[in-house]
Amino acid sequence: MFCDYNRNLPFGNIGIAMTIFESILIKRVFAKEFVQGPNHKRNIEYIYRLVREACENEFTEDNAHTLDAFLRECFEATQYDSQNPAMAQVALDLHSALGVKWGEDPYGAIKKLKESPNQTPITYAVIKQ
Repeated sequence: MFCDYNRNLPFGNIGIAMTIFESILIKRVFAKEFVQGPNHKRNIEYIYRLVREACENEFTEDNAHTLDAFLRECFEATQYDSQNPAMAQVALDLHSALGVKWGEDPYGAIKKLKESPNQTPITYAVIKQ
C-alpha cells in the first residue's frame, strides 16, 4: 500500500503535499507500471529516474553524492514497519555490523562467519548470541 509519509508527521504537512486525487492517480499509474513481465525492471528503473530527476530539479544546491545519500535514506525508511522504529534500527545495525548492503541477506553472512576457519572465540560468541 502506498503511504504518504508527509501526512503522518507529528507536526503536520510541511510544504505542498499531494492532494487525495493526485495520490490516487499516482497509485494507479504505479499499479500499471509495476506489473510483472518482460519489461518490469525497465519500468521500475524509469520511475526511479523520474523521482531522481524531480529531486535534482527541486534540490539544486545538492551535489550528486548528497542527493544519492538522501534518496537512499528515503528508500531505506520505506523498508521498515513504521510502527516499530526499534526493529528498523536493529535491521540497520545488523546490516552495518556485518558489512552487508541493504537488500542482501545478513543471515547468509552470519552463516559464512560461522563456517569460517578464521573465526576467533569472541567472533563465535557474538554470533552465537
